[in-house]
Amino acid sequence: MNWANRIRSQIAAASPRERRLLAVAAAVIASAALLSLSEWVWRERGRLAAALPTAEAQLARMQDQADELGQLTRSAARPEATVAVRAAAARAAAAARGIALDVEESADAITVSGRGPAPAVIEWLAAMQADEGLRPLALSLRPATDALELNGRLQAIGSKAQ
Repeated sequence: MNWANRIRSQIAAASPRERRLLAVAAAVIASAALLSLSEWVWRERGRLAAALPTAEAQLARMQDQADELGQLTRSAARPEATVAVRAAAARAAAAARGIALDVEESADAITVSGRGPAPAVIEWLAAMQADEGLRPLALSLRPATDALELNGRLQAIGSKAQ
């Protein structure tokens, strides 16, 4: 006999008064569960209603930023420099930031190795990507006692032939 059949047989064996009490208890428990569920739904609805304006504002900001990004992408790009010009700019920017850097040019990338203060190295890498279009392909940064050692290869995005 499974558990459902056992419960049915116990209810059938109960007196009519006990069956009514069980029915009332089941109704009270079901009502309490329904009330608890409705209170939770009401609280969540209020929370979501309060969060909706913030989410809509964030969406509007993101859409504006996407539009601005699209406009910047479509705007006339500056003429792309050769890898040699970018390598010279990388050397000058590193020297200006106090980074001892060796730069070697290849067809579409530059290979760099050197060391300098950690904030200056990170700032230099960001500037190379933003200003010169040199994206890190392979990069190794190792902390030294008073500096950050840098070894890697930066690819020139959209460069002209040398």
